[in-house]
Amino acid sequence: MIPKVGFTVQGITENFFKINGAVSVSNAANSGIITATFPKTEDKPEDLFKSYIIIFRDVKKKDFYYDDIKFAYMEQLMYGTSYNPYLFSPDMKLTRAMAVTVLYRMAGKPDKDGMTNPFYDVPDNKDYTDAIKWAAANGIIRGFGNDEFRPDENITRKDLKTVYKQYVDSGVWPDDAADPKSDLTRAEFAGILRRITQDSSVAVRF
Repeated sequence: MIPKVGFTVQGITENFFKINGAVSVSNAANSGIITATFPKTEDKPEDLFKSYIIIFRDVKKKDFYYDDIKFAYMEQLMYGTSYNPYLFSPDMKLTRAMAVTVLYRMAGKPDKDGMTNPFYDVPDNKDYTDAIKWAAANGIIRGFGNDEFRPDENITRKDLKTVYKQYVDSGVWPDDAADPKSDLTRAEFAGILRRITQDSSVAVRF
């Protein structure tokens, strides 16, 4: 749940909200997060969310990448880049940190206890720190030497292909339809995620 501009969900009492179909709704411990519990259903997720509309102000239903971003958001693989206003920034270039963070989410956010941070330019308090520690420990990513990762540097299609192949431990990847040395946007990455997640046999053109 994202509150309207100028409002917050903190300070609201328990069970203040009512969400249709929910068994319970709570704002436990004033966390600022509304939690809703729904009854078990046999419906498929795609049936439940046919009318679902994402709330990014810079993503419109008429946009060709709408379904891709909707998928990445619903699967909790990609979130917004700002919250006031709530934006996805579809044309923003994908960074190395962003790409690794998404792979970490795809893996179910594995336990990273005992894993060390091998890169001096990856702070310990960033939202991508755990993902990079996990990816480095599992040989999914490598730095540039001298303990440097460059988390904010744009990732090229070629590098993304390499990282993903290491993630799945497979040498199979569709042929590139674009310059492998070119960068890609967040929207383009959402499209790749949708295709490789829904059907790994589908040719991903990027």
